[in-house]
Amino acid sequence: MKVNALIERTENGYYSIACDGKIGNFCLGGFGDSVKDAKADFDSIVKEAQKNYIII
Repeated sequence: MKVNALIERTENGYYSIACDGKIGNFCLGGFGDSVKDAKADFDSIVKEAQKNYIII
């Protein structure tokens, strides 16, 4: 599955990543101290959602 996502640096120095649309009925996102951490968190959230909630 291919997903477009936005990465932003927050005012407090953390990074957030969120898909630019819904995946199934969900808007998913991840957070971290770095872009790499935020992407890893986002990837794990997407996999968990696929496993438990979204049928693709």
